[in-house]
Amino acid sequence: MVTTPRPTGRLGGLHGRPFHFFLLKTRPLSGAYVSSPRLRTIVYVDGFNLYYGAVKGTPYKWLNLQRYFTLLRPHDDLILIRYFTALIDGPRRPNQDRFLRALSTLPKVEVILGRFKHKQVECHYADCQMPGRRFFRVREEKRTDVNIAVYIVDDAHQDRC
Repeated sequence: MVTTPRPTGRLGGLHGRPFHFFLLKTRPLSGAYVSSPRLRTIVYVDGFNLYYGAVKGTPYKWLNLQRYFTLLRPHDDLILIRYFTALIDGPRRPNQDRFLRALSTLPKVEVILGRFKHKQVECHYADCQMPGRRFFRVREEKRTDVNIAVYIVDDAHQDRC
């Protein structure tokens, strides 16, 4: 058996707004997916991609990931859902904390935290009226993509699916 990550591309159906996720499946060497026994599947979710691609600007902020992917992949044996995110700062942090606590109650969901890095960027807007230096401090999410890649490789190497 060979284990390969398959980018599924854009997933529709969640309030008509797409988001990306990866499934890691076990398949035979021939390339045809196994129909029996059920495929062992691990789902990798980029939390910021999910939020900005599917729920921001909608009234739908809560998603039971375990139920969602069980319904999406009814013929697979869902082993684990790895949810990757970084903790935000500011007034919406309590909302994120509540959502992450809710996810932690689901037996097949594991939350993996990245971090933010502060950096300075220069304003290139020609009509900027700001006096003085035109540099702004912004935050950039770090390690989520690397964490996803590392976990995909490790899960495949450890034969978790």
